[in-house]
Amino acid sequence: PLSYAVSAAHKRGLAFHAWINPYRIASNTTNVYKLPKKSIARKWAVSKKSSKRRNVLKWDGKLYFNPASKDVQNLVCNGVREIVHDYAVDGIHFDDYFYPNLGAKYKKVFDYKEYKAYAKRCKKKHKKKVSIVTWRRNNVSNMLKRVRTIVHRLDNNCVFGISPAGNIRNLYAKNNYYADVKKWMRSSKYIDYICPQIYWTFSQKTCPFRETTNKWLAIPRAKSVKVYVGLGGYRAGISKREAKLGADAEWGTSRTNLKRQLLYCTFKCCRTNCNANVSSNHCTDSSTNRNSIRCSNGQLNGSSNRNSSGSSNKLTDRYRQLIPERTAKPLLNS
Repeated sequence: PLSYAVSAAHKRGLAFHAWINPYRIASNTTNVYKLPKKSIARKWAVSKKSSKRRNVLKWDGKLYFNPASKDVQNLVCNGVREIVHDYAVDGIHFDDYFYPNLGAKYKKVFDYKEYKAYAKRCKKKHKKKVSIVTWRRNNVSNMLKRVRTIVHRLDNNCVFGISPAGNIRNLYAKNNYYADVKKWMRSSKYIDYICPQIYWTFSQKTCPFRETTNKWLAIPRAKSVKVYVGLGGYRAGISKREAKLGADAEWGTSRTNLKRQLLYCTFKCCRTNCNANVSSNHCTDSSTNRNSIRCSNGQLNGSSNRNSSGSSNKLTDRYRQLIPERTAKPLLNS
């Protein structure tokens, strides 16, 4: 199936990125016997060796691979290696699920046993240990560094990216995610691109689109790291009731959210002296293409490239017609 999907995408002029969730095993059960018999997760979970059983953790009614486990890190890396080696994919893409929310007792649960072992080794070697929060972030970051190295060793034209949750504050919570996105963006060693899931409207109270996008674009990053703004295409056209349940009423009252979000992103490119050409093509590999737009459902995709065609002013004018620069809320509603 993957071979066909890649071939079919390429025939249609589309790039194909293999989407991976590195740690999640099952989201609706902790019963390992419901997993396929050949599943490595099941084999580890029922192993006679306690060290192997620790590779699979139960938390909040779900099953996870242990992010602190070397076996798990090797499994993820070998899976990526197999995909890039055996299939002509254009990229490897990690979803936003890393560590789950570990609650108020985060210091004593989940992979705490591995942290204790780490602290013991530090004491024995007279080395200063890091906090469990930093240690967990390092577990994720070190795996990402390995994954990117593997991808580029096998195919330097293949890219590695991540689509983290859009709320930066949540990513740096002490009990959740442990996704050090600022570290990844500052370096060329972890990722080739980042695509934050900014799935909110301009009027959403906690993470309004404009302010959230600006925060992501303001994070310092290496020249090789691109930023794609992930848009919530699946939310377009939902009912007022669904939108209210999602604490973002404007999805249910306006039919121009995606349009205005695209225009805002291209306007931001114009403001940074980049002309944005919105199209259905995959973004180019140009080093100047640093601010691009991507829709999470694959139907909207834009790339930004520098040129002197003069369309920058047209985009700026069009944007101002819809959302005046100093207006906090969008004016165009249906």
